[in-house]
Amino acid sequence: MDARTLMTFLAFSGGTAIGLIGIAGMRVLAAVAVTGQWPRKRSDWVEYVVFVTGPVRRPRFQLYSILWFLGCGAASMVFIVGVMLLGRWLGQTGLD
Repeated sequence: MDARTLMTFLAFSGGTAIGLIGIAGMRVLAAVAVTGQWPRKRSDWVEYVVFVTGPVRRPRFQLYSILWFLGCGAASMVFIVGVMLLGRWLGQTGLD
């Protein structure tokens, strides 16, 4: 596997992982805004991510969920661009 393929794989798999963390975190924070409490058991986390909907009780957590999602999206894009620039730099310096 050459350096270009490795950097492309690293950039997009890492960016996708950060994006999935953003989506899951957004859903948990939105569920906290609906229920008014954090998940207590491990089984509650799946319920919070997938099933909880309804009227918002805590609008602040709704805002936090939006900011979390946008922040993870920005971090994902910065990570992808950073890895691609690192791969380009490695290719120019002959370190690959």
